[in-house]
Amino acid sequence: MTPPDGATAFADNDIAALRRSLGLAQLGYRDLAARRELEQVLQRWPLLAELAAPVRDSTEQTP
Repeated sequence: MTPPDGATAFADNDIAALRRSLGLAQLGYRDLAARRELEQVLQRWPLLAELAAPVRDSTEQTP
């Protein structure tokens, strides 16, 4: 499900405000819903998944 326009930006700003107010600049935050949606899109569009593989490999971090 895609959020309405601006909803993602609002959530990002909300997380940034929380980080600042708690003094946790290095707080690791992962948007699990967005990640799940991305995985569904990549399953639906195999060519897109193929093209995104090098980008995903370079940006994923091991916990």
